[in-house]
Amino acid sequence: MGAFFLGSFYLQQHQGYSALRTGLLFLPVAVATIAGAQTASKAVSHLDGRVLASSSLALAAAGAAVAAHWLGTVTVVIGMSVAALGIGAILVTATTTALARIGAHEAGVGSGIVNTFHELGGAIGVAAVSSIAAPSLIAAGGSTAGFTRAFTFDVIVALAAALLAAMVVPAGKAPAVPMPPAH
Repeated sequence: MGAFFLGSFYLQQHQGYSALRTGLLFLPVAVATIAGAQTASKAVSHLDGRVLASSSLALAAAGAAVAAHWLGTVTVVIGMSVAALGIGAILVTATTTALARIGAHEAGVGSGIVNTFHELGGAIGVAAVSSIAAPSLIAAGGSTAGFTRAFTFDVIVALAAALLAAMVVPAGKAPAVPMPPAH
């Protein structure tokens, strides 16, 4: 969430794009998110969850690194698109890994916990990166150093999460979820 926030403000404030043009520039990011989610939905039953989670987070870090170190319209959109590919994949991987390992009688609570932490994490991420990027958010045409620091923070957090995922995500493929009987 924080990367999308940063990219949007960068394109509008420092590149001078309208909200409409910025939205159009985000189309590759949206497509990449969908592609990452679709790829992960197929891969999660065939690949080790640790590998898929860690590699998805590493991909998100790589995309954020591009945006952090080469600020410009094309490079920010490319970096955010690469990051979105990893973000889409990790969202599906995390949800599937968490929910496939709980019983049907716990599915509602499990889903609530996963979705609550998804939203809470997004809010914390936006708060953190906006605080870091604050000097660059104040006025158009100002320094872009805040954006560079905030995207770099995204890189560090994604790499730390990739390492953590390699240690705590259950090894192996997500178990198949049985379909409920037809009535």
